[in-house]
Amino acid sequence: MKKSLIILTGILLLAFTTADIRSMYKVPREAASVCAADIDMDGDNDLIIGHKTAWGNTNPTITILNNSYFGNFEIFDTSLVFSGYQENIFAVRINDDTYPDIVSFYTDFSSGTAERFIRIFINDAGAFINNMDINLNESSVFSGITYGDVNGNNFQDIILLSNSSKTWGLLTNDGFGNFNSPEYYNLGYYPQDIVTGDLNNDGTDDIVIGGSTEIYFSKDGGFQNLQLGGHTSRVHIADIDNDGDNDIIGLFDLLGAETDITIFENTGLETFVKHDIDHFLPGSTSSVVTDFNNDTLPDLMVLPASNNGAFILYNASGLEFYEPEFIEIPNDGEAYRRATTADLDGNGFNDIVLVRRTGPNAATYNNVIILFNDGKGHFVDNPLDFVDNHDDNEGLKLMNYPNPFKTVTTFDFTIKETAYIEIFVYNLQGKLVKSLTNKTMKGGKHQIKWGGLNNAGQACKPGPYIAYLKVNGFFKQSIKLIHY
Repeated sequence: MKKSLIILTGILLLAFTTADIRSMYKVPREAASVCAADIDMDGDNDLIIGHKTAWGNTNPTITILNNSYFGNFEIFDTSLVFSGYQENIFAVRINDDTYPDIVSFYTDFSSGTAERFIRIFINDAGAFINNMDINLNESSVFSGITYGDVNGNNFQDIILLSNSSKTWGLLTNDGFGNFNSPEYYNLGYYPQDIVTGDLNNDGTDDIVIGGSTEIYFSKDGGFQNLQLGGHTSRVHIADIDNDGDNDIIGLFDLLGAETDITIFENTGLETFVKHDIDHFLPGSTSSVVTDFNNDTLPDLMVLPASNNGAFILYNASGLEFYEPEFIEIPNDGEAYRRATTADLDGNGFNDIVLVRRTGPNAATYNNVIILFNDGKGHFVDNPLDFVDNHDDNEGLKLMNYPNPFKTVTTFDFTIKETAYIEIFVYNLQGKLVKSLTNKTMKGGKHQIKWGGLNNAGQACKPGPYIAYLKVNGFFKQSIKLIHY
């Protein structure tokens, strides 16, 4: 492993575009990937942008946008340098502190041949001073990278995908940021995508590979694989039917003309039933699964290859989706888009972040677009606070202590009259973690405790969370929590 010093730049204020549209920003060239995480642990999501720069042009390859207040961003750093195309990037807690580190690929040509590495920028209380390189002992090009707790030790392992060599790989994490040498598994076909998630409720993350749609169940002593069949260009894992176990969503781009959607319903005991979703969508290049309207059902967003907007399929419960809704997004001729979703303005709804690159106007247009979600099917240009014109139980306030907490935290609130109360805990990726209460309560004082467990009864990983209070179906308040 190698370490080097990264020199931080100062904080640069991003200029707003005309008409003060705060959702459009210009960052350095060739924005190619994006993820959201609370880099400085101040309770809101920041953005990490990866750049597709040529091997000889590495300044910069990563930009960090700090969420300065409720969805307004500043460039924090543009000095984190990899060598190569950063089309895969994520931020997650790698070592034993609470700060998310940044992970992606790195290639070294100094020896005359390509040496492939995982490069991890270590987050030191919001600053990135050192990086750690892990040699992948492989010269093939890696087309995908993700993470998951494959061995069940509550720390994130790194999972790799190589389309060219028809393999996937695993680097397991000992919890202190040290990784074993990569283990590679031959597939016999050209894989298209790779994701992780717990598919059999055993507390460990399993691996799903797009292409042939294959599952690798994480077992004591190794992996057990299951072929689901069918062609998938991209795969996602989510509890689509809200029955307590994760399903698999597969998308297949048919020659750029249309996108086919398949749900592999998890029926328990490591068995799945295939369902074809009958909605026509044009050919697509990217997709995201998240809950846009906070009904606890994951929705599907697809970016069409035409690049002039996005389609959202809202989950109608079970395995049904409403007709796709089209969201228009500015197009300056770019040939590539990637997206992520997260709550950026703290109003309780997942927003859309889009990065754009490679087009005739790439040197001048704003290549990061944020669309803020009002929870009513509208995505707008400016950050949104909680908007509630209903005066039921005026003066209601949710209190929380201790915060930060290690074992148990308590929520206190008082309501003037009988009301339907809901309190949910979400992670910063917008995924429901725990439903603390959803019932009618009489007027008076109430107290609810949370012991840091998710809806499956498993211990939540240390880190930031957000608790949301709804009264009679309307959002009233959010509280940012730190669990350590």
